[in-house]
Order: sequence, then C-alpha cells, then structure tokens
Amino acid sequence: MNDKMGVLPVFIFFPAMNERMWRVVVPGGERTEFAREGQAVAFAFSSATALKNRGRAVKVFRESQAGHWIHIPLPVS
Repeated sequence: MNDKMGVLPVFIFFPAMNERMWRVVVPGGERTEFAREGQAVAFAFSSATALKNRGRAVKVFRESQAGHWIHIPLPVS
C-alpha cells in the first residue's frame, strides 16, 4: 500500500436524536442511509474492502451512542 496517500476513513454515524437512520460516509463525501445498523456496517465494510483492493489504506470508524469514535477492524478474508 502507498503510505504517502494516508489512511482513508469510512464513518458509520449513530442515528441522531429523534432519527432512526444509520448514515455511512465514504471518502469523497458520499453519504448513504440505512434503517438497520447491520446494513450500515456491511456497506461500510464492502466500501472499505473495495478501496483496500485498489491499494489504499482504509479504516472503518463507528460512532457510539455517547458520540465516541470506535475503530472497527475489517474482517479477514
């Protein structure tokens, strides 16, 4: 992987107060919404894996209910 390019983050946002949609933001700012957490995580992993397969370093972060960011390692395939 090319370390000069840096790590690309993929963010999974916890639903905002009075909302029910999980949001995933990928590098480039594209935002996708999901009704279930599992769908959001699967999409984030899929997006991160596609970027990783193109030679980029990627990390997935999930927001907790308290607003903290938690790094979620990509599954080993």
